[in-house]
Amino acid sequence: MDTKFVWFLLQGIPEMTGTFALVLAILRVPIRWLLVIPTATIICIAIYLIRTAGASFGVHTAFLILSMVVLLCKATRSKLSSVFIASFVTEAIVATVESLNNIIFSHFLDLNISTLPDTNWVLWKMIGFPQNVVIILLAILYAKFKRPREGMWRV
Repeated sequence: MDTKFVWFLLQGIPEMTGTFALVLAILRVPIRWLLVIPTATIICIAIYLIRTAGASFGVHTAFLILSMVVLLCKATRSKLSSVFIASFVTEAIVATVESLNNIIFSHFLDLNISTLPDTNWVLWKMIGFPQNVVIILLAILYAKFKRPREGMWRV
């Protein structure tokens, strides 16, 4: 098995899990981890295929947002507009956390983040782990303070 694929999954599955969980928390839908994790895994594999197929930059993000909207509209009782807003807000949060994470690591480890993916792919993926923890914690904390509504799942 390709090591880049394995490293992509090791970093990507927690990121997608946190992303889906944060969207659910914002929508005030109870987070069902046993549904979120397999869904995140499938989306992560699809994103890997999109990125390795040579698609233009950002296509994978558009795919992620659209897949979240479609899946969550079908699986929950949330309104389409609410799911779109929650998905965009979550992606903005992910981008902000990722940027802050990269700034912190580049400063403290004296790294050039722009060349790191080409020079040390494993370190590049390892740097992403803290942001995944932050996103998952944000989802858990948001769900704790904004209580989920019952009966929001269709499945």
